[in-house]
Amino acid sequence: MLFDDSVPILIHKRHLLLIIITLVILLVLSTVMTRQVVKNYNIHPHPSTLLNKIVKENSVTSASTTSSASIDSLAVGTSFTKVIFFMSIDYPEVPEYGKLTIEILQEYCKKHGYMFKLFNHRVATGKDKSISPYWNRVRDMSYLLDNYADYTIIYFDIDVVISPKFFNTPISNLMNNIDGYTKKQWDMYLATDPHYLNYEMNTGIVIIKNTVWSRNFVKLWFDNYPVDFWKKESQTGKWECSNCIWAGDEYEQGMLNRLYQRNIFNSKQHIIPVDYNIFGKHTIHDLKTDDCFIFHLMAKKDPERLSIINKLYPPKKKVTKTQLI
Repeated sequence: MLFDDSVPILIHKRHLLLIIITLVILLVLSTVMTRQVVKNYNIHPHPSTLLNKIVKENSVTSASTTSSASIDSLAVGTSFTKVIFFMSIDYPEVPEYGKLTIEILQEYCKKHGYMFKLFNHRVATGKDKSISPYWNRVRDMSYLLDNYADYTIIYFDIDVVISPKFFNTPISNLMNNIDGYTKKQWDMYLATDPHYLNYEMNTGIVIIKNTVWSRNFVKLWFDNYPVDFWKKESQTGKWECSNCIWAGDEYEQGMLNRLYQRNIFNSKQHIIPVDYNIFGKHTIHDLKTDDCFIFHLMAKKDPERLSIINKLYPPKKKVTKTQLI
């Protein structure tokens, strides 16, 4: 009996030892990978220093009277006075939360003297009809870069919203401080995805300076649209990607990351992946202490998005007429 009883105990201990060793190995690998990922980011994952500078500068002088000289103290010398924000949508009916994010962005642009454009591809005709909504936004970027040579172009997904904490702060504060913090001028700024999603950058927020490099890169990006993978359902009007991984190479986000990882057009010297705690964060725990400049409410259901936006901006204002292209 003694021998028989000891066998399962011995096996159990061996299994436990194997589990412990496996967990230790996974922990070490996770730490190494995280450090490598953080090393590749040009902004430190704890952005309090950068954002404190943004807040401090905003408190010194009002947004409407801030001169480029006062906000460029840390920057290498770039001015962002001309800005176009745009959204690219393809909905049979804009969701309620989207009506609010559009309105909020319109108000933000009005306050700071920026242009706002809404590309509504559901009502579009011709070539726009044959392009997936995920890729139409890239085509829209290219169009704006070609037709507004002096403007910085900023794309927002419809579930993206400026934090009310920074509503009075011009976007130039954010961009100039990133350039100044890294001591380098960048052509494109994108937020990193949360690490557990395993993507390097998220294309829900794209900030593009209008340069020769950025115009050529965005054209190349769009030229990689895999038209054969995308089909539009004739009855519902919904686009589907056949045998595709979400946000993989067949999506605009996956393709951008692929081009960046391969350093096409020397892109690692022109594109900066900014930690999502600075802009692009998708969770809000306490607005008083949360210093994220722009929230991206991804991976949430519409009612949750609507609830969060109503908490961020309780009073509802009348929606102004939007320019459709």
